[in-house]
Amino acid sequence: MSNKHLQLTPHAIRGTVTAWWYEEEKGISVVQEFRDKNGMLHITESILLPWTSIRGALKRKDKP
Repeated sequence: MSNKHLQLTPHAIRGTVTAWWYEEEKGISVVQEFRDKNGMLHITESILLPWTSIRGALKRKDKP
């Protein structure tokens, strides 16, 4: 996949409205909002899962 085919809009994560992910040049970026019981936003964090890690996991998953 080339970078021009990346979908730049956020992808929903089933079961939550406070987390989503993006396709980025270096990998999958996962974003999570943390809110208190009143719904006030406290912090937003994100992590990057590199494409090499994702490809490796898919190879292991698809092994016979």
